[in-house]
Amino acid sequence: MAKTKNEENVSAIEREIAQIREDIANLAASVKQHGEVSTSKGTFASETGSGTDEQNGWAELQQALKDMRARGETALHDLTMEVERHPLRSIAVAIGIGYIAGRLFGGRRNR
Repeated sequence: MAKTKNEENVSAIEREIAQIREDIANLAASVKQHGEVSTSKGTFASETGSGTDEQNGWAELQQALKDMRARGETALHDLTMEVERHPLRSIAVAIGIGYIAGRLFGGRRNR
């Protein structure tokens, strides 16, 4: 069965969100690794005067953050454009997702 344009856009946004999650996980691992390296040396760049490894690590971290921000902005722009193209459908989807989330996470009320 062929996908509609809306389904293709939603799939693309879901792939971008998955990529952002992967980037965040990689970033967290990089920060953790950088912290382990710094603490295993027992000194920091400011204490020793030689911070080349640390500077490179921070530069990579800053670049990764910039890349993630750009991907997030792209995903947000795509989502915004999709909502503008199909406002009623977007409202219906939002209500449906809210209802399902409420049923899943809302807990039980005593009546």
